[in-house]
Amino acid sequence: NTVAAGARISADAGIKGHGGNVVIWSNKATDYQGKISAKGGVAGGAGGFVEVSGEDVLGFSGRVDTTARRGKTGTLLLDPSDVTIYSSTDSVLGGGGTSGENQSGGNFNPNSATSFILNTDIDAALATSNVVISTGTLGYGLGSTSNIHIGTNNGSAFDHAAPIHWNTANSLTLNAVGIIDTPGGNPNNTTGGFSPDHPGVLIDSEGGGAIFFNAGGNGQ
Repeated sequence: NTVAAGARISADAGIKGHGGNVVIWSNKATDYQGKISAKGGVAGGAGGFVEVSGEDVLGFSGRVDTTARRGKTGTLLLDPSDVTIYSSTDSVLGGGGTSGENQSGGNFNPNSATSFILNTDIDAALATSNVVISTGTLGYGLGSTSNIHIGTNNGSAFDHAAPIHWNTANSLTLNAVGIIDTPGGNPNNTTGGFSPDHPGVLIDSEGGGAIFFNAGGNGQ
C-alpha cells in the first residue's frame, strides 16, 4: 500500500467545523510519502484525526496537517509493529534518510519486521499535529518486538543519536507494548536533526508541548 509523493488527501472543514478523519492502513506494508490535510474550519473547529499504519511495516516520509486556526490541533497516529527512529548521520541508515516527500521513501523495506522513521520527519509532523507513535502486539506482522528505539548503535558516538525537537505546543506520545530505549544516546551539534538551541538534548519540546512515554515491557 503506497501513498506516493505528490498524492494529496484532504479532509479539511469548510468555514466552520472540525477536520475529518483519514486512515491509511494495510494488513502488510504501508509506504506513506504524500500529504494529508485534516484542518479545522477557518472560523472555528478543531483539527481532525489521521492514522498511518502498516500491520507488517510502516514507511513514513510524507506530511500531515491537522492544525486549526480557531480550535485545537488534531492528532496523527503512527502505528507500526515496532519502530527505530534514526538520524541522517547514522552510519548505516542515514544514507537512505529522507525528510519530506521523497520518491525513495527513505529506509522503507516491505520485508523488514522493523519500521525506520527519520527523526526530522517526526519533527515536521509535530509542527502541525499532536503525534502518537504506538507499537503493535508482540510478534505482530513479520515478528515484531513491539519496541520503540530512539537512535541506534551504528557508527560513532553522537552520530547515531536521533534527536527530536519542535517549537509548537503539540504533544508527543510514545506507546510501546515492549520497551522504549535510547541506544543512540544523546546528540551533539554534529548529529543529524539536532536542536540549534539545545544540541545536547535528545527530545526537546521547545514550545511547551507535553511528552508522554508508556512502555509495557512485554517486548523482546
